[in-house]
Order: sequence, then structure tokens, then C-alpha cells
Amino acid sequence: MEEAEDTSVQNRDAMFELIVSGDKKGLVQLLKSCEDAKALVQMRDRRGRLPQVLACMTGKAECLEVLADNGANLEARYSKHEMTLQHLASSWGHADCLRYLIEVKGLDDSVKSGIGTTLMDEAEAAQRTETIDFLQIRRTKSEMVEFITKLKSRLEDPKLCQQVGIAAEEKSKAIQMCNKRLDWLNSTKAKKAILSDVQEQRDLMMQVVDGVVGKLEEAGRF
Repeated sequence: MEEAEDTSVQNRDAMFELIVSGDKKGLVQLLKSCEDAKALVQMRDRRGRLPQVLACMTGKAECLEVLADNGANLEARYSKHEMTLQHLASSWGHADCLRYLIEVKGLDDSVKSGIGTTLMDEAEAAQRTETIDFLQIRRTKSEMVEFITKLKSRLEDPKLCQQVGIAAEEKSKAIQMCNKRLDWLNSTKAKKAILSDVQEQRDLMMQVVDGVVGKLEEAGRF
């Protein structure tokens, strides 16, 4: 019995050491070798932290992925402030962890902590440029998609275009520009884009569609 407990503690300590050092290969080997990997990834360190919490704090995205593959709860909350893993990654400035949680695992980027803070609140409070940029890029892309969807729905209404005085040529140019920007947003380039790239794409679009948007706004239809 004591021997089993000693082994469990040793495995626990080894797991946390591997996470801190970012040793993905070693972590994989440890979890494969132990009798119950799922039970191991649910153990806490001497400070009461779950392994996925430590991975987000230290920016070990590859280790976080290994933990998730072995049953770690990615919706766990940490501390009395009930911080999500997304909040921790944002606050500690680890965009790779944040990207994995949100874009790969589909976790909510609008979730709030137990004290009502957003991911951006945490990133800005800690002045973490990397995660601030990541969140701004996601926000800008989302706003672009919402804007394009709304504009196209207006432009595809011939009666409305006639009422507000949008000519066929400017309507065609605006729709083409919207489609090009949607194609870009769904491209590999967009996935690797930095904030200035996304802002440039948005500005290019606005240069072309600004006229039709102005007519729609003037008529109270946008």
C-alpha cells in the first residue's frame, strides 16, 4: 500500500517537473507507463494546482495537449477568482496555449472569470502583448465577418439597393470585395496573420465599400 502511494507521489512530482521543463516526449512516456494516466492528470501539485493549470501558467502548449489527450479537464477553474485556463493563458501571456484552447478545442473566448473579468481584461492588466494581439486579431476577424455578412444581405436585396440609390456597378464591386475578404479570412495566410495584416485587409475592404455603406446608413438601413 505504502509502495503504491510512493509511486503515485513520484509520478505526480515527475509529471509536474516535465510540464515545467516543457518535456512533451517525457510526459507522453510517463503517462503511457503509469497504470492510470487519467487519475494522474487529475492530481494536484504541492500548491494545489492541476497540471493543466501549470501548463497554461508556464506556456507549455504541447504539454497541455498531451494532458488533454489523457483526460485533463480543460474547463477546470483555478483559485478563488475561478479563473479558466483561457484566463490563465491570457494573464501569463501565452498565446500558443490560448490558441490551442480556443481554436483547437473550441473553448469560449468570451467566458468571464468568477469576478467578471474577460480574457482581454486579464491580458491588458498584466500588459501581455502576445495575448493582447491574439485576442485583438480574433476580435477584428469576427467583426469583419459580421460586417460582411450584414452588408451582403443588404446588397443582395435589389429593391433596397434601388431605394437607396446603389448603382449596379458599385454593388458588384462591393460584393466582390466582400467575397475576396471572406476568402482571405478562411485562408492559411489569415491563420498566420499578425494584427497589422488583419487591419490592412479590413481597411482595403472599407475603401471599396464605404460608399454603399454610407448610402445604406443615410437611409437608416445599416
